[in-house]
Amino acid sequence: MRATLHFPAPALGSPEFAATQLLAAILTNGEQAAVSRAAGASGTVLSAGAGVDGGDPWSGFSVSLEFPVENAQPRAGVNGVLAHLVSLLDGRAIAHDLPAARLSRFVEEIGLHEKMHYYGLMRADLLGSGDPALAEAVLRKTRELRTADVVSALAAVLHSGRCVVTLTGPGVGNGTEALEFPEVPARDQIRIAADTADAPIPAPEEVIPDRSNRRLLFRNGFTLIQHGSPDARTFAAHVLLRDRSALERRSGVPRGTSDIVHRMMELGTADRTEDELRGELHGLGATLKVTDTDWIPYDDYYFSPEFSYVRLETIDSFGVPALELLGDVLRTPRFTDEALAKAREAAAARAERDGRSARRTATDGFLGALGTNHPEAGGIYGDPDALRGVTLDDVRRHHTLMTSPENVVLCVSSSLPLSVVDQAVRRIFPDGARPAPAEEAGAFIPTDADTRADTDTPADAGTPAGSPRRIITEVNPGEAAEQAWVILGDAVEVPEPDHAALRLAVAILSERLAEELREREGLAYSIGAGARLEGAGTYVRMSAGTRPENLDAMETGMMRVAAEMLTRSPGQAELDGARNRAEGRVRMRRLTRMG
Repeated sequence: MRATLHFPAPALGSPEFAATQLLAAILTNGEQAAVSRAAGASGTVLSAGAGVDGGDPWSGFSVSLEFPVENAQPRAGVNGVLAHLVSLLDGRAIAHDLPAARLSRFVEEIGLHEKMHYYGLMRADLLGSGDPALAEAVLRKTRELRTADVVSALAAVLHSGRCVVTLTGPGVGNGTEALEFPEVPARDQIRIAADTADAPIPAPEEVIPDRSNRRLLFRNGFTLIQHGSPDARTFAAHVLLRDRSALERRSGVPRGTSDIVHRMMELGTADRTEDELRGELHGLGATLKVTDTDWIPYDDYYFSPEFSYVRLETIDSFGVPALELLGDVLRTPRFTDEALAKAREAAAARAERDGRSARRTATDGFLGALGTNHPEAGGIYGDPDALRGVTLDDVRRHHTLMTSPENVVLCVSSSLPLSVVDQAVRRIFPDGARPAPAEEAGAFIPTDADTRADTDTPADAGTPAGSPRRIITEVNPGEAAEQAWVILGDAVEVPEPDHAALRLAVAILSERLAEELREREGLAYSIGAGARLEGAGTYVRMSAGTRPENLDAMETGMMRVAAEMLTRSPGQAELDGARNRAEGRVRMRRLTRMG
């Protein structure tokens, strides 16, 4: 369930716009002023933050709160936020958080300039204003802002007298009701605490013109990959944790427990509270990402049964202290009942959204037909009821296995000399003897091909006689739009030298499916083909979402298009197009000077 408070705010060209932007950053990431402190005091809040949507003649300022569906207290959360905003008018908490917020704003700008495709996305409101110099003008104004300016921006938001709260989620219903707005002191009664000094951007550390890459394997199995980017000020550290789903089976914990562990990593460390961790990150201008963000399309791009990740970005001047903080986040999360309850509920809520989808149900049916314990079965989020039963002992045990050195790959890209990064990593992640290999559990057991062909299972999620198998599911009753999902495919065993050719063939098949069945026949919006060619449970499949009455036509069409791959060989244009699109997707993901 989500509650969003909407306020009018100054227009893009207004002198107060930059202060309103900085206010949103303080309310999201501040150590003392963050709205999560107030909202969480009234019950469990999964996430909280503020934002500004720039516009003209006015902008929109919003505060968003996400609650668990069970035992949600949105009214108490909204009232807590409003009271918190009023309490900030004395300026004390804002003065404390302002230097870090101002610094983070400039670090963010440096990072966006390293990722050209994101700059246009994240600064679209400023770039589309009609004033080509506005983006730089707002940035210059940010450097000049003081506590009084941010407090004034907050007072302007509160004194507008206009606030609309929207509630969305299961069981909310339709209708409107009046909101009790707290008393706001008159402007001449606001007393602001002492101001703060500016927090300048530190000069870059020593830079060596070294663009080399290197991979170091420690004796204990820990892997360090370094990339030299001497012309980029951004320091990026990406931790990849191997064998996400396999380690869950080995730990004896429910599927999705990895997501709980990841979410606990941002809720504090052994010697830092959540507020203290957030404040320390803010002071380093650092962005920490431990799981996907629901409102960002395809943000789960990195998510896979094979691995999970933790990512941290700042600038080179803070690279080593940020790396030390990342080490604490990774190795010593705050394992408390409070942190577990918050992370567990957030992971369960995410699993519920995934489990309700027709795609998920159909995929699990298909993978179940391939065999027992398929590595991708159940997705990565797991069963929400099982996740709600996860204990502190479970997460401690699984965390120990997840972060064991042989399961960790650390990738660092920065302008710092490789030797500086190497020394810091060896101090933070000390080397040692390689741990004894853990016992395997729950290996994939493929279904015999003859058995698959003869199996007679229910039509709504089953495998009729013959191959390829056909798996269909419909969304749960009560969903606004009825949808079904169909998957056709089978297990394959392909020699590694043929993987590239098969991937190219699957890419062309996917394009033909979209062209014929989506564009020409209008049977579906989401349709394509895919393959798993490494590890256990390899397969090739076609999949599509459509209306239930279109299932027969969709299945017939998919089989027809697939058969045409044998009778209508791809031409050079199709081959080149598939190669270019695949390379374009990879390059888009790497469209940054950070490597």
